[in-house]
Amino acid sequence: MLCLDKTGTLTANRLVVEAVVPLVGSEAELRAVLGAVVASAAVRNKTAEAIAAACPAEARPLAADVPFSSARKWSAVAFADAAEGPRGTVAMGAAEYLRPSLAGMDDAGWTALRERIDGYASRGLRVLVVAGHADATGITGEGDAARLP
Repeated sequence: MLCLDKTGTLTANRLVVEAVVPLVGSEAELRAVLGAVVASAAVRNKTAEAIAAACPAEARPLAADVPFSSARKWSAVAFADAAEGPRGTVAMGAAEYLRPSLAGMDDAGWTALRERIDGYASRGLRVLVVAGHADATGITGEGDAARLP
């Protein structure tokens, strides 16, 4: 889970990462993944710029790159080289739009995730969920028709 200060969007359009909160693994691991995702993606929006500033990393070769779309409410990359760093597909976006791809999350898990998100959102923060999948070939379709594994 990644939390961003939404206030900058409404005023000066300067976003700052306030917190990086892993649901599994460590914060350092999640920061490394986030940094690799935004460094490797072809398109950077203001959110990606804020993540890059907070989580610097080197770009890595990609097998697929799905830029953020306001229709989909998520972006994703699939890393081509599994030798080092993050592997497979990594998506980030709005929780409710990523939910169909969150394998193994039952209703209780979803409720717990929503409660954590709502705690940050109630403070006026934008919350992005970051989810990974081991399959780097699982992204299908293109543009707004893109689908995650």
